[in-house]
Amino acid sequence: MRRINKGKPFQDFENFKREKCPNSWDDFESEPEIRSNTRKYILENEQQLLCGYTELPITFEPTSSHIDHFRRKSAKFFPELTFEWNNLIVSCCSDDFGGRYKDLTYLKGKSKKAYNNILNPVIENPHDYFEYTEWGQIIPKSGLNTAMILKATETIEAFKLTHESLRTRRYAMIEKTKAYKSDFSLNEIKEYLKEDGFISVIEQFGNN
Repeated sequence: MRRINKGKPFQDFENFKREKCPNSWDDFESEPEIRSNTRKYILENEQQLLCGYTELPITFEPTSSHIDHFRRKSAKFFPELTFEWNNLIVSCCSDDFGGRYKDLTYLKGKSKKAYNNILNPVIENPHDYFEYTEWGQIIPKSGLNTAMILKATETIEAFKLTHESLRTRRYAMIEKTKAYKSDFSLNEIKEYLKEDGFISVIEQFGNN
């Protein structure tokens, strides 16, 4: 997970809100072109074509990604944030990890208070909370205080960042980074591997 620097909202999205005065997300879902272009805008301008939670490389195609509400938009949670730009993060489409896992599994039976222990990559820097083992496991960063360890641990669980498929892909990235490290600078490695995702992993092992 990386820090997401949200910028100025996509103009078509803002125009839709102003002109349509939507009552629910279903109103937005009925505008497939605007929805797809909004997802594309977020991915390209704010997330470097990476899932906002797992760092998997994704595209704006609906089979690859969806717009996730970091703070869930349902009535039990935060319906008032349904169209809040800073609450929109593009995630991969897997039910096993990422935004859908957070909504369908982690938050099941929980209240909105659960968010107190989940790191928000829009307002907090994941780099301060996580590090990776040589085998691609994500763990709380060494030296954290008790509160930060709790938040790191809960965030890992909320998005199931320990899923084996993610670990194996991070491990493969670690091996690639190590292989290139003796001949290329960190920036060159990041550029060469940018389509493979997991930039945080490259940064950690490319700097060591």
